[in-house]
Amino acid sequence: MCTKPIVNVDDSDPNNVVVYGDFWINNYNIDGDTLSCVSGGNYPGVMHVSKDGDTYTVSSFDMVADGSGFEASAKELFGDNYDAFMKVYSDDVTRAEQRTATRTTAGTRCRLTCCSRRLARVQVWVR
Repeated sequence: MCTKPIVNVDDSDPNNVVVYGDFWINNYNIDGDTLSCVSGGNYPGVMHVSKDGDTYTVSSFDMVADGSGFEASAKELFGDNYDAFMKVYSDDVTRAEQRTATRTTAGTRCRLTCCSRRLARVQVWVR
């Protein structure tokens, strides 16, 4: 299972593809043939990515502020994408499913794959 954290992508400039989203890092442990999510967190913000052929490189990341600065910084960073961001950010059901998800693999190698619009597939391999 994978959340769809991408709110919007502005790829009008291949040297500065701007990706708006709520980005997650999840940590997994493998026990036999089961892959379990053990922790994680989100980083809402705007990622700046450059494209060279089929390769994307993150050049910078502007993160939404914590606490009392959250709303103002989110509105500033996301601009016209703010309402779409809040819809993704406020999806507690999908977040809970993401955190508690487990995967069973046929072998000792497991692949979790997340896809985003117009960006290359992101794959995490656990051995």
